[in-house]
Amino acid sequence: MTVELPRSTLDAEPPVRPATAVWLCLLAAFLAAGALLTLLAWPKDAPTGTPWFWMCLVGFPLLGWCVLFGFRLHFYEDEMNRLTATADARQREFEAAVAFGAEPLAVLHAAYLCAMRTGCASGLMLERDSVLVAHSPRPHLPPVRHSRLPLAEEVEPGGRYAEVFEAILGQLEMPLRALPPSVPLDVTLQVSDGVDPAPLRHAWQTCWTATGLHHVEASVLPATDGLMALDAWLDETGGPALERFRLFVAVQLHETPPQNSAEAAVALLLGWAPLAERLELSAIATLHRPVAAAHGLADTIRTAALFGQITPDALPHLWQSGLQKAEKAAMLTEGSDIALGAVQTDAFAGVHDIDAALGNPGVATPWLAAALAVENARQRGEPQLIACRESTLCLAVVRPPAGPKEQETT
Repeated sequence: MTVELPRSTLDAEPPVRPATAVWLCLLAAFLAAGALLTLLAWPKDAPTGTPWFWMCLVGFPLLGWCVLFGFRLHFYEDEMNRLTATADARQREFEAAVAFGAEPLAVLHAAYLCAMRTGCASGLMLERDSVLVAHSPRPHLPPVRHSRLPLAEEVEPGGRYAEVFEAILGQLEMPLRALPPSVPLDVTLQVSDGVDPAPLRHAWQTCWTATGLHHVEASVLPATDGLMALDAWLDETGGPALERFRLFVAVQLHETPPQNSAEAAVALLLGWAPLAERLELSAIATLHRPVAAAHGLADTIRTAALFGQITPDALPHLWQSGLQKAEKAAMLTEGSDIALGAVQTDAFAGVHDIDAALGNPGVATPWLAAALAVENARQRGEPQLIACRESTLCLAVVRPPAGPKEQETT
């Protein structure tokens, strides 16, 4: 579940301070009333130069005013102390929640396949290149605006997936072999709705076995989960459920491509950051907790940045995919309201629309956005923000690996 940040400030209004002018007027009223009552009630034959006369004339009215003022001041200070203690407790809860939510995942490797050349796609998108053009997916079919992986067409059912799995594992084999066998490794596959996962799991296991890696049974992630699966992983508070490595593989292929669609395959090899550091495994980037948009886009951007331990103005790149037209407009307007770095650039040069460059990658949308952000963070050394739509709009921060000086201070 998403980390709920408690409010760091109180909604309650502070108590009203005792007004100096009001209490001075009350003091004058008390002294006047005391003097009037004393003069009216004082016996005519009693001397007026005694301490008792002056006590009745001034002392008792002043004492009564002091008692009343003391009660008022005590109420004010007691309420202020209560509010201060509550605010301090709220602040501690807020800081603890932020510290828990800011725990990142180490990206040990990111592999992807798309219609753009692997290793160069992020740079090409920065230049506003696009491979989204209208062409016929097969002979005798009308042209459709889409991008397609350069795979063999005349293969048995599931053969294109096997070809993708082989290519992805070819990029991942060395990083996977570097993992210590004593630490658990999970493999999670994600394919689009309507595709039977059973034969694809079999194809994956066959390709995995061919690499000679130790056996790991792959599970299937629902098509609606995406990056928010990382949120559930980071909710673990310790133990084997948290201290493990996970390989997420998402593949989007089309038999008959829809308009403005893209084929893509992505694999992210992730680990809990303290575990990777303890095992001296080099991370190519850190991926921070994703945040689902629920309380307004501006607040979601702020929360994602908070979990990324950065301010919105220090995020010069935004990778977006799967967003609706209204959401893209809201990213610009609300991002501008909070000085999001990517939308402050000239001609929105920091906003990179994956759908415009490739088409919508379907179930691979969040993972491709993350992989491209990782690639750009690694190449440019700058933090990145990703925004993608799964079952809901979610955002996350990707940061380049910390340098030696930064590691010493964290």
